[in-house]
Amino acid sequence: MKRLEEQVGRTLFERSPRLLKLTPDGERLLGPARELLRLHDQTIANLLEPEVAGTVTLGVPEDFATAHLPNVLQQFAEAHPLIELEVTCDLTLNLLDRFKGAASISFS
Repeated sequence: MKRLEEQVGRTLFERSPRLLKLTPDGERLLGPARELLRLHDQTIANLLEPEVAGTVTLGVPEDFATAHLPNVLQQFAEAHPLIELEVTCDLTLNLLDRFKGAASISFS
């Protein structure tokens, strides 16, 4: 961290014997730094993990879909670009009925 501070010529942390706190400059750096780490991890995973392709079918209750689903789907699509998603939003009981019906199908 000291080397990073030297490189940017700014104090990024307030230090005391028991506390390490971001300065305003450290706060400004935090978001882009997290994005760089995410891109790094994604790049390494893309090189090391086999490419996965196919279709994933997902049933999601409506209340969850409106609150959380867009962000989750975006992250999934970025991480797995070769996978096609089929998403169904419905009431939980309807989703359970569809799941039970799909689970009874046998594949030869």
